[in-house]
Amino acid sequence: MTDDNRRKKTQAVFFSLVMVLSVVGGTVAFAGSAAAAVTDSSNTALDSASVQPGGSISGDYKVNTGGDVQIVLDVDGDGVLDTEDTQITSSSGSADTYVFSGLSVPSSAAEGQAQVRFVQTANQIGSGNQINADVSRSIVIDDDGAPTIQNPSIGGVTTDNQSVFTVDVSDNDGINAGGFSVDIGDDTGLTTSADGVSYSSSAGELTIDPSGADVSDYPEGSVTATVTAEDTNGLTDTQSFSFTVDSEPPTLTFTQPTDGGSLNSASDITVDIADATTGPDTTTIDATLNGQTLSELSNTEVDDDDASDGIEYASGTLTISPGEANIPSLQQGSNTISVTAADSQGTSATEEISFEFDDVSPTVENIDVSEAPINNSDATEDQLITVTFNEDMDTSVTPEINIDTDGDGQASDESTSDQDIATLKEGIDNNGFGKDNGFNSEARTYNAVISSADFPADSNQTLNFVVTNANDVSGNALDTSADTGSIYVDTNSPTATADADTAIPDNIRGTIDVTEYFTVDSNGEGADEQLDVVYTYDEENDGDAGVYDDVIQNPETFDTTVLNETAVDFKVQVTDDVGNTQTANTEGVAGINVDNADPSVSASVSDGHVFAGDLTVSDIFNVQKGTYESITFEADVDGDSTLEEAGTDNTFTETQISVSDGTEFTATATVTGDASVTQDPSASVDVVVDDADDLGVATTEQDNGDVKITLTPEPGATLQSTTVTATQNDGSAEITLDESDFTEKQDRFGDYYYEATISNAPDGSYDVDVDSFTDNADRTQENIDVTDPAVIDNTQPGIENAYVTDADGDSMQITVVFNESVTGAAAADFAVDGTAADGIGGETDGDDTLTLTINRNIQTGDAPPVTVTGTVSEEYDGANEAASDDVADDDNTGLHSLQATLDEGLNSFSVPAASGGFSATELEDADGFQSVWYYDATSGEWVNWVPADGSDAAPFIEGGEGYLVEMSQQSTVDINVNTQPGLDDPFPTAQTLDEGWNLVGHYQEGAQEATTGTNDAFDSIAGNYETDSIYAQNGANPVAYEILPGDGDRDIKPGEAYWVRITADDVSYTEEPMTSAPGPIAQIA
Repeated sequence: MTDDNRRKKTQAVFFSLVMVLSVVGGTVAFAGSAAAAVTDSSNTALDSASVQPGGSISGDYKVNTGGDVQIVLDVDGDGVLDTEDTQITSSSGSADTYVFSGLSVPSSAAEGQAQVRFVQTANQIGSGNQINADVSRSIVIDDDGAPTIQNPSIGGVTTDNQSVFTVDVSDNDGINAGGFSVDIGDDTGLTTSADGVSYSSSAGELTIDPSGADVSDYPEGSVTATVTAEDTNGLTDTQSFSFTVDSEPPTLTFTQPTDGGSLNSASDITVDIADATTGPDTTTIDATLNGQTLSELSNTEVDDDDASDGIEYASGTLTISPGEANIPSLQQGSNTISVTAADSQGTSATEEISFEFDDVSPTVENIDVSEAPINNSDATEDQLITVTFNEDMDTSVTPEINIDTDGDGQASDESTSDQDIATLKEGIDNNGFGKDNGFNSEARTYNAVISSADFPADSNQTLNFVVTNANDVSGNALDTSADTGSIYVDTNSPTATADADTAIPDNIRGTIDVTEYFTVDSNGEGADEQLDVVYTYDEENDGDAGVYDDVIQNPETFDTTVLNETAVDFKVQVTDDVGNTQTANTEGVAGINVDNADPSVSASVSDGHVFAGDLTVSDIFNVQKGTYESITFEADVDGDSTLEEAGTDNTFTETQISVSDGTEFTATATVTGDASVTQDPSASVDVVVDDADDLGVATTEQDNGDVKITLTPEPGATLQSTTVTATQNDGSAEITLDESDFTEKQDRFGDYYYEATISNAPDGSYDVDVDSFTDNADRTQENIDVTDPAVIDNTQPGIENAYVTDADGDSMQITVVFNESVTGAAAADFAVDGTAADGIGGETDGDDTLTLTINRNIQTGDAPPVTVTGTVSEEYDGANEAASDDVADDDNTGLHSLQATLDEGLNSFSVPAASGGFSATELEDADGFQSVWYYDATSGEWVNWVPADGSDAAPFIEGGEGYLVEMSQQSTVDINVNTQPGLDDPFPTAQTLDEGWNLVGHYQEGAQEATTGTNDAFDSIAGNYETDSIYAQNGANPVAYEILPGDGDRDIKPGEAYWVRITADDVSYTEEPMTSAPGPIAQIA
C-alpha cells in the first residue's frame, strides 16, 4: 500500500465493529451497505490527455467509501493485465476525492490510445487477469505531443478585406485534415469542408480564402483568427492571431453647409473627417473651392491646426473660412467645394458639394391687394393680400404684415393707430397643379387676408405696409429699410344730386344741356381729384323701365330728337379715381316729356266700322303726341248730334250707347297741346253699332283628361279666323290654336259652333284666352278671357328621381322628385330599401319635390329602391280626372348617393364614398362634360383626362380625394357610391396626404363641421394641418377660392373639394363618423 496522496483529505480510520465479511472473487463487501467502488464523476479525471513513453500519469479519483484502489495503465486497452501494463495502489480512508501520481508508462509502450482503469480492491491484479474496472479514462501515448500552429501570413494592417490568410500546422504523427475548426472575423466554426478553407498536408499549411463562398470578407478594424488543429492521435491545439483591416477610406461629412444648402456671410465651411481604423493622414487633406486648390495658395497649410491662414484641421474637423487670409471669398449664388483625405494606409476619399451663398438681405418685391386702391365698397369686405419677396424665403419662419397708419415706418409703436393685420401664409401650390386657379406656387409668394375692420373709416390717405419676421433660405433677415409698398384708401364718396323740379323743364325738344339738371362735387377731396361723370337716360316706353343703359356722349349738347315722344328720366353717375360712386336721377323729382314732333290723329278704321258691345274709341284712332299733350275721345252715342266725352279707358260701355242697333254715329279724337305746338289736330269716323249676341266660349274636360274648347258666335254667324292660347299657370307650357284647329258643328237650330281639343299636354292648370275672334261679317272681338281654368290630368303621380341631400350618424334626408306637382303625401306610404320613412317635409308646397327622413344610414352604392304606394295628392285635380291621386303600384326609383350640379368652367368636386368609387366615364353622362383633373400620387403630377382626345384610361373617382371637373355648360349628374363600406369592399378608403397643399374631398353624405375637434371632418389629420388655411371654391370662373371663415359656418359639404395645407408627409386622411356610435352591421350589407 502506498502513502503518497498529495491532496489526501482524510486518513484511513478503522472501526471496531462486528461485521460479517464475505469474500467473493477477491472483492470485499460490507454486509448491509453498497459495494465499495470508484465513482464515474467529474472528480475522476487525468491531469493530461496525453503522455510520452517513459513518462508517468497523475490525476484524481473519487470513491464512495474508503479502501485501497488499484490504478492500472492498460496500454493496448484490451481489459487484460498484460506484461507491458503497469499498476499502482492508492489508499483511500473514506468517501472522498483523492490524488494519485506515479503511474509509469513503459518506454517501449506503443503510441496510440490507452486506458487508465480504476478498481477499488485491496489486492493488485495479477498478470493475465481481467481488469474489472469501476471507471476508465482514456489517454493518448504520443512521443511528440499536440500539433504546432504558427507563422500567420497576415500581421499588422492590411488594406484588403479579402486577403488570403495562411498558417503553418504540423505534427510528427500527422495532422487530421478533418479536425480543423476556424473562427475568423464574422465567421465561426469553419472546417475544411467549407468553400474557402483548405489544408495542404504536403506544405503543412492551412488556408482561409474570403473569395470562397463560405468565407466572409473581413470586417473593418481588428480581426482575430482562432485555429484549432488535431493530429492523427487526436491531440489538439488552439492558437489565436490578430490583424487589422483598413480597406475603407476616411469618411468626409460636410456639416456646414450641406449639399444643396446655403451659407451667409457669418458662416464657415466645416467638414468632419474620420477614419475609425487607422485615422486620417492629416498630410493628405486638401480642398478645392470653386476650382482653386487651397494647398497651392501661398502661405496656406491645409493640414495644420493653425486657423490664421483661413483653414484649420483640429479634433477631427476641417474648418475653412472663406475670405480670410488667402482663402478666396465665396461668390454670390452657386459655389462648389471638394475635400480630399487619405488614411495612414493611403486609401483616399473625395467629397464634393454645391451650395448657395447669399449675404444679401431679401426685400419685398411687391405687395398686391385684390382690390386696390381701396374704396368705400372694398373697405366693407375682407381683402386678399399677396406679398412677393425678391427671392425664396425660409418657410419655417412666418412673416407678418402690418399697416403703418402714422407713417413712421415701424410695425408697431406707442401709437395706437398702427395695426397688426395679418400673418402671412406661404403661397398655395396645389402640389403642382398647373392650371390657373388664383394661387401662387413659389416660396417667395405669401398670402394673407386683411379684415375689413382694419381699414379706417371716412379716410382719404395712403397706408404703408410694414413686413417683419422674414428670412431668406440662407438665413438673411429681411431688409426692412427698403420701401415695402403702400395702399391708397379713399372711403369718401363724391356727391351727386338732381336739381329741384323748378329748375328742370317739363317738356324738352331740340338740343338741351343735361348737366344743368344736376349738381356734382368731389366731396372736399381737392382739385386734383379726378371725377368720371357719366350721364344716361331711360325712356318710359322702352320696355325696361328704371334701367339707364343709354349713355349720353355729349351731355352739354344733347340732341333730344334721338328720343321717342315719351316721358324720359336722366341719371348722373359720378365716380372718383378709386371707384367710389354716387348717383342721382330725376325720377320723383321732375316729370320730363319729349316733344319733338307735332301731334297727329287719324282713324284706324273706315267709315261704317261695325262693333258690338263696348266701344273703346282709342282703338279706332292712330294718335301721335307727346305725353304732356292731352287727347280727348268723343262720340255721339245717343244720336242727338252732340259729342259726348268717353269715360274710363276711353270707352263707352254697352249700356251708355243708346243708338239703335245698326245705326251709324260719329266718333272723334282731338289732341290739344301747349303754345309750342303749331296745331291741335283731330279726326272723326262714322261707326255702326251691332249689339247682337257676343261670342260664347266654354271649356270642358273630357273623361280622358283632354281639354275641349268651344267657340259659339251669334246665331247665323260663322267663324272666319281666331287665335286661342292655353297657358299653364306656372308658365312651363303654352299651347296656341287657330281656326284650322277647330271643327265646325251645328246645333239643333242650325246655328254654328266650333270645337277644338287639346290632347297629351303636360298635367297642369291652364288659363284659356281668346286673343281674337272674327266672324264672317268681319266683326272682331279681342282678349276674351275664359273665366274657368282648364285642368289636364293624364298622368298618375310617380317618382322620377331620388337622391340624398343630408345625413348624419343616425339618419338621412332624401329628396324625392315627382313627375308633377304634389300637394300632399304621408311618410308611411314611402319606403327606402324596404325601410319605412320616419318623416316627411315639403309635401304641401305645391312643387314636384318632397323630403323624406329615414332614421338609419342606408348603403346607397347599389341604388336601393325608393318606393311609394297609396295616395299622393297632386296639384292638378280636374273634375273628370282620369287617374285621381293614386300612384302606380309600387312606383319606385333608385336612390342616388349624390346629385351634383356642375357649373360651366372648372368645378372642385368629390364623392361621398366611404369605400370604392366609380370610373370617371360616368361623368360623361353630364351634358357639357369636357375633362377631369386628378392628382397622380405615383408621378407626383396633376393629370388631365380628356375623353374627347383619346386620353389614357379614365381615372377612378374615390372618396377623400378632390378633383377638378371641367364643363362647357351647367349640368347635373346623379352619382352612386358606397357611402358605407360594403361586403365587396369592406375596408374604408384612406388617402395619404403630403406636406403642402392637398385638394381633398368630403367622405360624408351630409355637411360636417371642419374643425370642431370632435368627430369633425378633418379629425383624422388633426395636428397635421393648418386649421385656418382651408380654401373652398367661391363659384367664380376661372376657378377661384376663398378661405373658410375662422368661426361660424365652416361646414365641409358633400360633392365639394377643399384645399388643405398639410404640415407633414404621409398623413392618413380617413372618414370621420358624424356620431360616435356606428350603425348596426346589418345596415352596411
